[in-house]
Amino acid sequence: MLKRIFILFLLSSCSLSVFAQEQELYSFLNKPLSDKLLAIGVSIMPVEANQQNESLRRVVFNNTEKPRLTLTSAWDLTEKDSISLRIQNAMDWDLTLYVTLTDTDNSTLNAVIALPAGPAQNLVIPLKSFSSRTWGMREGITSWQSEGNLYLLPTSVVGKIDPSKIDTISLSMDKPAVAQSLLIGTMNKTDADVEQMAYYHLVDKYGQNTRMTWPQKILSNKQLKTMAEEESQELVKWSKNTPTQDIYGGIGKRPQFRASKYFRTEKYKGRWYFVSPNGYAFISLGVNTVTPDDSQTYIDGRDFMFASLPDAKSVLARFYGYANTSSGNAAQGGLGVDQGKWFDFYQANLYRTYGINFLDEWHENVIKRFKAWGFNTIGNWSDNTLIGLHKLPYTRSIYIRGDYNTVSSGLDWWGYMPDTFDPKFSQAVDDAVKLATKDNKNDPWLIGYFADNELSWGKLGDSPTDHYSLVMNVLAQTDTSPAKQAFLKQLKGKYTDITKLAKAWGIDVQQWDAIASKGFNAPLPSAEYPAIERDYGIFLANYADHYFKTVKDSLKKYDPHHLFLGNRFAVKLPEVISSCAKFCDVISFNTYTMLASQGYDTKLVAQLDRPIMITEFSFGSKTMGALWGGPISVTNEKERGESYQRFVSDAFADPHMVGTHWFQYIDEPLTGRLLDGENGHVGLVNITDRPAHDLIEKVKETNINLLEKIR
Repeated sequence: MLKRIFILFLLSSCSLSVFAQEQELYSFLNKPLSDKLLAIGVSIMPVEANQQNESLRRVVFNNTEKPRLTLTSAWDLTEKDSISLRIQNAMDWDLTLYVTLTDTDNSTLNAVIALPAGPAQNLVIPLKSFSSRTWGMREGITSWQSEGNLYLLPTSVVGKIDPSKIDTISLSMDKPAVAQSLLIGTMNKTDADVEQMAYYHLVDKYGQNTRMTWPQKILSNKQLKTMAEEESQELVKWSKNTPTQDIYGGIGKRPQFRASKYFRTEKYKGRWYFVSPNGYAFISLGVNTVTPDDSQTYIDGRDFMFASLPDAKSVLARFYGYANTSSGNAAQGGLGVDQGKWFDFYQANLYRTYGINFLDEWHENVIKRFKAWGFNTIGNWSDNTLIGLHKLPYTRSIYIRGDYNTVSSGLDWWGYMPDTFDPKFSQAVDDAVKLATKDNKNDPWLIGYFADNELSWGKLGDSPTDHYSLVMNVLAQTDTSPAKQAFLKQLKGKYTDITKLAKAWGIDVQQWDAIASKGFNAPLPSAEYPAIERDYGIFLANYADHYFKTVKDSLKKYDPHHLFLGNRFAVKLPEVISSCAKFCDVISFNTYTMLASQGYDTKLVAQLDRPIMITEFSFGSKTMGALWGGPISVTNEKERGESYQRFVSDAFADPHMVGTHWFQYIDEPLTGRLLDGENGHVGLVNITDRPAHDLIEKVKETNINLLEKIR
């Protein structure tokens, strides 16, 4: 504790000199090089001067399997917190470097370094396990600048060693396609707690990154208000150039189809459309998570990261709260901050901008923005009050929860798969659908319902193990599992005699009880035994049929008017997609790819001939202070806009496409959202509610051109 207080004292005194107590471990500048250094697949070149006239030695990692440099000695780092290395990436592109410390007991500490191209930096490696997730973030700081020096942290450090018995330190790369050069200098041991130093006062009073500047960065409340007024005038001008639409956003000056009170789908001249309640062709251009109250970030456990939080007695104290989001799901794996006190910078900034009636202003402004930017749909997880204004169509999700049996697929990002054969699942569906439809079944502004989100139908991969992981794990369950009982019934119906199954699958079993027992080791599909894959595929399709039919039947019971929009697939298995096509009005895909057509099987969709939607996509960047650029990161805001244009144009080149929904409206908090620590710059607006202009200009142009041309 005293040590941390001392470090924070140094920080508060504006001293970020990390290496005040450094001591040399090894210098790569020595001539001749020590016999302690072993080079495998690495060429050690002479010392040279870099662009800053600093002497460093060039080492070349050649095109061999795992080229590496290994230092061997006896180091006692008991009283030290980290080691440092002066290093420069001498290439014109980023590199991945691995640093491994090993002790005399062969325990290891493994660091992964994303080494950017550019000038020399001080690489600092903590002598303990570390990742951004331990601080509650999807991605954290990997570099920062202080007093003219650049510092670099690993993206992760995994393992545990005895710091008093370190005997080797190695630097390595995966086999490079071409030789890669680094410039390196001296390696030191240091007392620096670099995690504290890297993250200290990272976040300013507005929720922005203190380490970076950008043109729209907010520095005062007055600036917030001025920029909001300027945008308001801009929206008025933009709104004058929007295409003709009906009240629901349907395309054109007159109806192309018959009116039917509710949204439906229809195919016309080879293209699928939504049809608005008034009978106009409609394509859904939407945005997810349009809500003012989903941007909280945890404060407890990392309060040193925040430079200026409101006093507990200030008007902004209303934006504090408490939560516990610990779930045990894979999405929270390794997350070190998942409960405690939080603060909502986004709503605080709205208050600073608009005052006590900030929510009314926010609702009005969202409608104006959507109309001006060419969006016509409020997507998933959005604000109920906004939806209730009946200014834009919207979608809803049905979340099915209960005490039914579940099955692991091995992915389980949001939890295990429901056992769709369990009668308790049917009851849970009935309860969930009844609740979801209660206040919406007569609303013409509702397009339809999604069922769940990104269920783990299998693993994300192309191998048979990935594809049929759910099925194989069903076979590993006990014989009381309803899903396993259904699979056994299928197999007994086909084979009758266990010996026939054993021969078809190439397995040594003498009784059905051997398969029924818990932990049965299901065989992998193989070319030698094609019956395995056929049987697995039949069961997977049957499993999916039970899911989609159960939901469809309940929707028909409680709300026969609105559409069933599918499952928002992240795992896209043909058996499951084909099942969805039988029972759903629309097949929906979540995809993070450069083009929409890369995110689903275009041939299968053409064969099924059903309407489809992209229900999540986005392009992020590390501009505007972001630590994570999202699942698909590009260079800057201009490229985000160009990527949006390419993606949406490619999407609607497919005549089955009826909608694209961007994820999401607001940037995720710099220090991570409560749910899982995601902290991407993926929003249309940032944490201060300012639009990303270069992105929005291209989004507006793309949406309006599409609405004018697609009919």
